[in-house]
Amino acid sequence: MAGPLRPDPNGRTLGETPEVAALREAGEETGLSDFKIVRKLGVAEYDMSPYRFELQRRRAFHL
Repeated sequence: MAGPLRPDPNGRTLGETPEVAALREAGEETGLSDFKIVRKLGVAEYDMSPYRFELQRRRAFHL
């Protein structure tokens, strides 16, 4: 099923790959199933300073 772009979720569980987390989150957020990753689109890093001392890494997938 082709669909929207989906960023990597923040709530990955221990040992869960970004790909598995994206598929799980897509299902939880939409109530749909049978998502498949068409391809990985890339990774973006965000420096959250001066608000927090945190570097976030977001992955984007075409589902």
